[in-house]
Amino acid sequence: MRCRTLKVAASRLAALTFATALATSALVVGSAAGSAGPVNTVDPSRVAGDVGDVVLIGLDGDPIRSGDASTRFLVRLPEGSACPGDSANDQWRVNTFLIPAAQDPLDVLFGSSGPEPPWTSGMYPLFDNSTNLPIVFTMLRRNPIAGSPGVIESVPETGFGVVADNQIPGGDYRLGIACSYFAQTTQFWDTELTMSAAPDVEWSVSVATPAPSTDSESSSQIWIWLLVAGGVAVLGLVVWRRRLSTTRAAYTTTNKPTTKTPTMKNPTMKTMTEESP
Repeated sequence: MRCRTLKVAASRLAALTFATALATSALVVGSAAGSAGPVNTVDPSRVAGDVGDVVLIGLDGDPIRSGDASTRFLVRLPEGSACPGDSANDQWRVNTFLIPAAQDPLDVLFGSSGPEPPWTSGMYPLFDNSTNLPIVFTMLRRNPIAGSPGVIESVPETGFGVVADNQIPGGDYRLGIACSYFAQTTQFWDTELTMSAAPDVEWSVSVATPAPSTDSESSSQIWIWLLVAGGVAVLGLVVWRRRLSTTRAAYTTTNKPTTKTPTMKNPTMKTMTEESP
C-alpha cells in the first residue's frame, strides 16, 4: 500500500513539474507573441521559408486525400529534410502547425501548446494520437559537429480528433512541419486542405502533391533513362552500319572495271608477208 502511495505521489509530482515547465514556456513565448511581430533572432540568410510539400499517408502506406475526425495518418516529409542545425548544439526544434491558409507560417511563433496564440482563430498544432499531446518543440538528433544540418526523423501518427473536440472552425488550412529557432519559424514544409466545422469534421487535401521520391526511386529512374538512351544509340549504330555496307556494295557494282580480251595475232599472215617478194 505504501509503495502504491509513493508511486502516485511521484506521478503527481512529475505531472506538476511538466505543467510548470509548459506554463513557463508559454509565458515567455506568449510575451514575445504579444509584441508587434515575431522576434527576429535568426540571421535573415538562414530564413529559407517554404522549402517543400508534405504528403499525408494513411496507415496502409498509401497517400490519402480526404477523411474525417477519426482518420489517422502520418505526415511525410521529402527525403533528407533537415533543419539548419540540431537541438543539442544549435538550439533548433521541430514544430507542427494547422493554421488558416491565409496565414504565413513565417509569422508564427510557437509556444508549449503550438502556434501562438494557442487554439484561437484556427491556430493549432498537430497532436500525437498515442498521447493526445501537441507535437511541438521536438528535439533533433545530436550531431557530432555543431552547425551540421539536423535531419528530421519521422513525425508521430496524428489526426484531427483533438481539434474537432476543440471546435475548430471550418475553412481552408495549411498543415505542416516547421523548423524553429527559439520559437521563431525559419523554414517549413506544408500542404493545403479544406476542413468543415466541428463537430462533424471532414477534410480534403486542396492541392494534389506527389509523394516524395526516395533516393532509390531517383536512382532507378536514372538507370532506366540511361538504358533507354543506350538502346537508342546501339540501334542507331546498327542502322548506320547497314546503310554504309549497302552503299559500298552499290558503289563497287557500279564502278567495277571491265576486262578486255587480248587480240591474237595470226603468225601465218606474218610469215606470208615476210616471204612475199
